[in-house]
Amino acid sequence: TLTGNNSYTGGTLLEGGTLEAASSTAFGNGDLYVENGTLLVNADDTLSVNGHVTLESGQLNIVIDDDHNQIDVTDTLYLDGGHLTLDLSDEAINSPKEITLITANKIEGQFDKVSANGYHVNLTYEEDRIMAHIEAK
Repeated sequence: TLTGNNSYTGGTLLEGGTLEAASSTAFGNGDLYVENGTLLVNADDTLSVNGHVTLESGQLNIVIDDDHNQIDVTDTLYLDGGHLTLDLSDEAINSPKEITLITANKIEGQFDKVSANGYHVNLTYEEDRIMAHIEAK
C-alpha cells in the first residue's frame, strides 16, 4: 500500500501481486506501468499520475468515491485490455448514474472486461476521459 504525499521520481512498474494507491499522490512523479497483477485505487481524493499510464494486462480495481474524478493522468493512458472492477459498496446507486472514472491528456485502447458486483456497467471512451454508466441489476 502506497500512502502519503510521495515525491519520488522515475516511475512505477507492477509485475504481479496487488499494489494499492491509498493517497492522491501515491505514485509520485513518473510513468505507471502495469504488466500484470492488480492495481487497487482506494484514495480519498483523485489519484494523480504525473506521467503516462500503461495497463498491459492484469486488473484495475477502483473503489468509487463519486464526488470527483477517480484517476487523472497528465499524459497518455494506454490500455491493452485487462479487467476493470468497480467497487461500489460505499455508494447507493438506485437510479442510473454517470461517473467519470479516468481523465487523461489522451486515451488509447480499451479494457477487455468491466464488472461491478450488483450493477450493470457500460463504459464510454472519449479522447480524454472514460465514463461509466451504472445501473443496478
